[in-house]
Amino acid sequence: MPLPVQGYGGTERVSQSQFIGQCELNKHEVTLVCRSESTISHPNGKVIKLDENILQDLRKGKLKVEDYIPDGDIMLVQFPEETDPMDLEGTSYKRVSVCNGDIGEKTGSNCQVFLTQGHKATHETFRSGDYSKNKYVINNGIVPYDFELRKSGNKIVWMGSLDGRKSPELVQQIADELGWFIKAAGSHGTLKHPRVEWCGELQTEKDKSKFFSDAEVYIHTAYSPNFNEPFGLSIVEAQFCGVPVVGLQSGGVSEVVYDSSYIFNDVKDMVDCLRKKPYLKHKSEDIRDWTIEKFSHTAMVENYNKLFEKVLSE
Repeated sequence: MPLPVQGYGGTERVSQSQFIGQCELNKHEVTLVCRSESTISHPNGKVIKLDENILQDLRKGKLKVEDYIPDGDIMLVQFPEETDPMDLEGTSYKRVSVCNGDIGEKTGSNCQVFLTQGHKATHETFRSGDYSKNKYVINNGIVPYDFELRKSGNKIVWMGSLDGRKSPELVQQIADELGWFIKAAGSHGTLKHPRVEWCGELQTEKDKSKFFSDAEVYIHTAYSPNFNEPFGLSIVEAQFCGVPVVGLQSGGVSEVVYDSSYIFNDVKDMVDCLRKKPYLKHKSEDIRDWTIEKFSHTAMVENYNKLFEKVLSE
């Protein structure tokens, strides 16, 4: 996708946050390689824009990196060597690969990054044939500036894709069991239900901040035998606004929420929690501060820089 991304695109939002974070820290020369339609820029960084067909051929190793990208030390990519080998011959680059997907996404790289411990463990369990020499865990991070602290709220809110992986059917089930309305937004379709206030696909961080402004609690329902949540950016976005999260355990979810005691293995327990509302004891400011400290773009970049130093020293 072109950057900055509009609407759906978690991996792209993290990529642009990585670039912005590196530029803000300004400790290294940083270059972002992206699609030609992109408009992203920063005074402390360089941007190389390439046509989509060239980017795909670079990924697959059909074109040489040295012919399109100036030489450097670290090449951070969002896909594994197993499927996207890239031709780094003639360069000094050491490659670091990030797995952003669930168990449907291959891994297999000399230096492989996972997003949470749960994400890593799930891949090791269900994709034991994928071999990576060195494995690391670094949490995602995004730019928090456009997310404002909610003043007050009384709504249950949900945000996600309707393609099935995020279990949108559970939103309808929870609304029916509670007998309450749920405000929802997302991509890949429309959630039609008499107790669901559908807001469509939110395009920008400011749109999401407004969406969360009257939220009492955010529900995370990614709970499917065919999907394990690698991270959960929507959890972070809600918490940037000071909104507590109640959800179902999948992949690395419990590592991302402010209070993991509100993450359950059963929908009935989740519904019971929503009825009793124990999460109201938490201050919005505390939720926001904790989340920014752990999952801001600069926190992510600082952790990646530690890994880069380790890789370069080997």
